[in-house]
Amino acid sequence: MNNQKIFLGLLSGAAVGYWLNSDHGRKVRSDAYRVTTDASKDLQSKISAQSTVLKNKAQHLLNQGVSSVKSLYDKVEATGDEMRDEIGSAYESGKNKARAKINTLDAY
Repeated sequence: MNNQKIFLGLLSGAAVGYWLNSDHGRKVRSDAYRVTTDASKDLQSKISAQSTVLKNKAQHLLNQGVSSVKSLYDKVEATGDEMRDEIGSAYESGKNKARAKINTLDAY
């Protein structure tokens, strides 16, 4: 049984090899090579274009992220400055009230 499979495989390979070496077989090989080469170039072109589109989208998203983080940082910084000013004003106001109260008590 195994010998028959081997013989059938060899016979099939020889037939295909003979056919591929004929004029018709060479034309089929040439056409197949041309089609696959064209398809490969087309695929490379499409992949390159999509790569550029994805790169641009990623850069846009990165820029948006950086802008959002900077905006948030600026807001936090401004809020911190406002809080510092309010605390300073409240401190000064409390200090002045305490000084006035002490002066009132000293007057007695």
